[in-house]
Parts: sequence; structure tokens; C-alpha cells
Amino acid sequence: MVYSAKVVQVMIAGPSDAVVERKVAEAVIHRWNATSTKADGVVLLPVAWDTHSIPDLSQPAQDQIDNQVLAEADILIAIFNARAGTPTSTHLSATMQEIDTQLRAGKGAMVYFRREPSRDGVDDDQRQRLAKIKADCMSRGRIGEYDSVEGFTQDLREQLTQFLRISERLKGLLRAEPHQVAVRFVPAPSASEALSGEARALLYAAAHATSPGVLRTRTLVGNQISAGAVDFCPDGDERAAAKWDAALEELEHHDLMRAAGTKRQVFDVTHKGYELADRLAPDGTPDP
Repeated sequence: MVYSAKVVQVMIAGPSDAVVERKVAEAVIHRWNATSTKADGVVLLPVAWDTHSIPDLSQPAQDQIDNQVLAEADILIAIFNARAGTPTSTHLSATMQEIDTQLRAGKGAMVYFRREPSRDGVDDDQRQRLAKIKADCMSRGRIGEYDSVEGFTQDLREQLTQFLRISERLKGLLRAEPHQVAVRFVPAPSASEALSGEARALLYAAAHATSPGVLRTRTLVGNQISAGAVDFCPDGDERAAAKWDAALEELEHHDLMRAAGTKRQVFDVTHKGYELADRLAPDGTPDP
């Protein structure tokens, strides 16, 4: 069925350790579209630097993202976990540059911070810059804070609708005559498609190990994450540890793995996790 709707682009931004929250934000937007687009005549289009920008050596990378992606976005959702991210020539982080650019353009920015982020693998420079960014954002207006991925999901579901209702800029956009567009909903991604490659690989290794599950420990050489005989953080590589920690959080969020105790060192594969793992190839890709 074809009907009229106004397309509102929503850019989702955040440092690399907020990958789970970014996926959650995209899922919340898709859910909003499924329940509200036809009635409200609005479809929200999630965009991000890694999916909507193209390679170009004519200007700094962050300036390209601002010009190619952010400039077209009516709303910016920015999420900070434990890291500030990569600094730019003008700002404490690329995400902060996006926030500042969005606000200077007179457009809306919903900014969220994890209330008590993990300190594991995060150096002093990242923490100090993040504290300054948070203080800067608080001086400009109200920020959002969350304690868990589940809490962030619930908050964004409620607050996104509120933001659309109260934003003066968006009220003006929605009052304009809508474009005639053919709105076709793409089926929601399968469970395996919704996961990063790292999360799928970790799940496969955990489900097919002689002693199923994931072990996460802290040693003198750094964080260690392993599944059976597979060590995902060789030589205590902190960057690798952060990447696989994020993958483990993804699996928890999707109820594919569950912590076996309060120390969160051992993680068991759930029934749902085993079912998905049976459909994956050894490299974590969906088995045709």
C-alpha cells in the first residue's frame, strides 16, 4: 500500500564502545516506524557515518561526515558509554563536533551518557575528555543518563516520541505539505543479521566449545575473553578486549548469553543462543 509520509532523517552517533547502544537506537526507530508512520504521516530514516558516508580525500574525515550525513539530518541521537572517542582538530571528540555542528544549525540533539560506565580498558585521557564533554552538554541543556542497555532502550522509546511532539523545528516540518513517497517496510533483520560479525563469531565458538560458554577474566597482562580453546584477546590486547566486550554485551542484550554469577566472569549460552548458533557457519556468518 502506498501512502503519503514525511521523511525525517535521524543520525545516530557515538564512540566505538557505544556500538550496542547505536544498534538499539536504530531498532527503536524501526519500531516507531512500524507503529506510528501510517497514523502520523512521518517515517524516521536512521543514518550513520559508517553506512551513509563515502570515501573522499578532499577534506578531513569528520568534516566529510558532517557535510555528507549530518547536514541532512533533522535529529541527532548521540550516545556516550565509557569513552569520549577520537578527538578532532577543533573538538574533544568527533561525536562532540557532531553535537556542536547540529546545535549551531538550529537542529535537535538528544544526547545520552552512561551513568556509571566501566573503567576497564579506558585510559585517563578518554575519561577526562568524556567528563568535559558531559559538563559542556549539561551547560547547554538537559542530557539523558542510563544505567543499562535495557534502561536506554526504554528511555529512548518514550523520549523519541516526546521529542517529535515538542520540537518546534519538527512541528514546522510536519505542518508542511508532505512529499508523495512510496513507503515500503523492509522486514526486520533476522537475529543473526542484527548482530555484529564479532558477536556471531563469539556465539558460535561459545556454543560449540567442549565446555560451552564464555570466560572473561582480568589478568596481569589485561582482559581475557575466551570460548573453549579460542582466545579472543591474544597478548592482553586492550583494543581487542574492548571489541569483544562489546560483542558479549550484544549477545546479552539479545538474550543469547547470560552471566552465570554476579562476578560476570562466566557467561552461559541460552536456549535461544544455541538455536541461533546452530544456524551459523564456523566463521559466524549465517549458514546458507
